Amino acid sequence: LFALGGATVGAILCFNVLGYLADPRETPHSRSSWVLRLAISIFIFYGPLVGFWAISINPEIWATVFTIFAFWAMLKWYDAFPLRAIAVASAFSLLAWGFKQSYIFFPLAAGLFLLYRRNWHGLILLCIIHWAAWACILYFSSDAYRSMLFQLDTENTFAWQQLIRNTSNLALKITPIVAALLIWTVRAPMGRPPFDDWKGH
Repeated sequence: LFALGGATVGAILCFNVLGYLADPRETPHSRSSWVLRLAISIFIFYGPLVGFWAISINPEIWATVFTIFAFWAMLKWYDAFPLRAIAVASAFSLLAWGFKQSYIFFPLAAGLFLLYRRNWHGLILLCIIHWAAWACILYFSSDAYRSMLFQLDTENTFAWQQLIRNTSNLALKITPIVAALLIWTVRAPMGRPPFDDWKGH
C-alpha cells in the first residue's frame, strides 16, 4: 500500500504540474488538455515505466514523487519568490534522494536552469543546501550505510547477458512513448489536435 499510495499521489501531483506546462492559448479545462494530462500522469505512475513497483514493497517510487514535488515548487513560486522556491524544492529533492540515492535529477536540472538564467544567488543557494545536507548525512551515517551508498564491498562486472536483458526491457518500456509520439506527429500536420474530436460516453 505504501508504494501504491506513492503512485497515486504522484499521478495526482503530475496531473496538476502538467497544468503549469499547458499551452496558455488553451483553456486549462479543455477536453484535449485534460485528457492528455490525465493520460500522461497515469502512464508515468502506472504504466510500463514503473511496472510492478507500484504494487511492490519497494518504496523507491516515492523518490519520483518528491522529485515532481520539487519541480512543482519551482513552477509555483520561482517567478515571485525565487529563493524560497529553490529552498523548498531543494528540501523535496533531498527527500527524493533519501529514498533513492541516484535521484540527483532535480539539482542537475535546476542547476542548469539557474546557470542559464544567470541567477547566481539561486545557484549558490541550491549548491549550499544540497552539499551541506549530503555532508551531514555522510558524517553522521554508519559505516554500513556509507559502504552501501558507494558500493564499497560490491564487485561490479560487465555481462553481455545483463546488457541484452536491460536493452530488451528498455525497448518494451519505451514502445508506448515512441508510438504516442508517432501518432502525435502524424496527426498534428493535418490540423487535428489529439482528443479534440474524441466523444466521451
